[in-house]
Amino acid sequence: MIMATDQFVLTENPGPPVQFVRVDRSRYSRIRESMLEILRAYGPMTLNQLCAQVEVRSQQDFNGHVSWYCAMVKWDLEACGVLRNVPGANPPQIEIA
Repeated sequence: MIMATDQFVLTENPGPPVQFVRVDRSRYSRIRESMLEILRAYGPMTLNQLCAQVEVRSQQDFNGHVSWYCAMVKWDLEACGVLRNVPGANPPQIEIA
């Protein structure tokens, strides 16, 4: 996370080229916490599996496209060193760094 305001977070997409996307702070926080809780509980998984789990947790009261927020938060957490790709995994999997 590069820069923030009261209502928004500026997320980093590790590119190349590096890009920044403004995301609603409350949605970012909610998706981030769900992703980290799921990865702690179940271990490495693909982005599709992770997003599906986050969507199940969020479907009742989340206003937005969960898969889009998952991708933005994942890229940002990778750029910050919180998440990483599992070396040699096929298909690619994500884990907590």
